[in-house]
Amino acid sequence: SIDAPELPKVLADSDIEDYNYRSCLSENNKAVYDAFLKLDEPTLEPFTVELPDTIAFKTKTLNLSENEEFYTICLSNCASGLEAATFDNPWIFWLDCNNLGIEFSLKSMPNIFSGGYIVYVNSFTFTPRPYSGFESFEQVLEYKEKLEQTVDSYVIEGETRYEQLKSIHDSISCFTYYDTEGRFSGSVLSALMVPGAVCEGYSKGFKILADRVGIPTICVFGNYNAEERSSHMWNYVLMEDGKWYAVDVTWDDRDREYGYEVVYSYFLKGSDEFNIKHTPTNDYNSIHLEYPELSNTNYCEQPENVKVTTKPIITTTTKPVTTTTAKPIT
Repeated sequence: SIDAPELPKVLADSDIEDYNYRSCLSENNKAVYDAFLKLDEPTLEPFTVELPDTIAFKTKTLNLSENEEFYTICLSNCASGLEAATFDNPWIFWLDCNNLGIEFSLKSMPNIFSGGYIVYVNSFTFTPRPYSGFESFEQVLEYKEKLEQTVDSYVIEGETRYEQLKSIHDSISCFTYYDTEGRFSGSVLSALMVPGAVCEGYSKGFKILADRVGIPTICVFGNYNAEERSSHMWNYVLMEDGKWYAVDVTWDDRDREYGYEVVYSYFLKGSDEFNIKHTPTNDYNSIHLEYPELSNTNYCEQPENVKVTTKPIITTTTKPVTTTTAKPIT
């Protein structure tokens, strides 16, 4: 028997101009979220998150090292928070969420009514670790400085949200290419500085630039297949008409490594068309997220696909870092 917090209702779209995932989290996950947001300042120092709601777990034995139910309930109280923080804040570009150290503070007492014990968890202690692509923590700090310079100086053309989003979409498509073996493939670095990205890199690169010009944007997780261990990520953006539309830069970057073709098959689309091949996933790996509702129809302005015949100008003032990468999958 376990006690799990109930999930609060997410704020209605009409109540907010911007959107972040914090509003759909339980109180414990909110505390974790707030702590992880601070990791846009890189550190390898462990930090402790005190839980607003103590976790109570009934068990017949105090040997919990292989108790899957215990770890599942603990993860349900922190995994959504740390995932949401990295979605909302792409500046946490260096953190490897799959390689975190996590410790639980445990207290136990006999269960006088049914036997066994009640174990209480009051806090989590996390030890951050960087992606393996970094050679040292000093290099993490160097890339943070370079990323700040890149984002600050990035040329985003246009005055309307449509024009600015199209500029971001096109420049990322021309700069990077799909590569599962990219050095920082799941990080914002892969979309803006070190070519070779997967969908997470594309999505976070798109968000960090849209954030810079004040366009409400979120990263959306979906197309999850637990058996095949596959998934996808894209973006939702809030336009001037007050409706959310979908953008998938990954699937619009058709010619991979050379990035000269720009297509708009998944640019500012509504659910009637976009969700034919995209399914948002709310629950996965002890994580729960809520997404704003998409417009049914596409945004009114829809550009034509174009073929760029000359090498595009990369709109950053910092020289891209090149790496040797494997041939991208098709």
